[in-house]
Amino acid sequence: MKAEIIDLTPESRVTIKFTIDISIVGKTFAEIDNSVLQLTVLADTLTTNQKYISRWHVISQSGDTMVLLVKFKFPECICMNQSTDKLSIVFLNPSPFQTAKGTILPQGYTLIGQLPPQVEVDDAD
Repeated sequence: MKAEIIDLTPESRVTIKFTIDISIVGKTFAEIDNSVLQLTVLADTLTTNQKYISRWHVISQSGDTMVLLVKFKFPECICMNQSTDKLSIVFLNPSPFQTAKGTILPQGYTLIGQLPPQVEVDDAD
């Protein structure tokens, strides 16, 4: 099994596509946290402390697709001045993401995607 980031929107939605249908096993969306996935901004310019993620959560998962919503502390700093900032997602504990046969991604499996400039996200999402 493999996965990739297939979409990163200016509204902070991250779509991950797996090569096969998965289910989230043993955890609710709310329990998928920093102990399961580590999200990091890989800053092209400036200092990384100016570009960080304040929080994130899973908003949907169906079949082979999972969508996250990311809240950046300073969204206006993402990709400013034509920088090419990236989002890294590391599966620290991939066991909740299983195929019907119980297959999981390897621990430490890493996805990297190019971030577009971001806009402020309403906390209601």
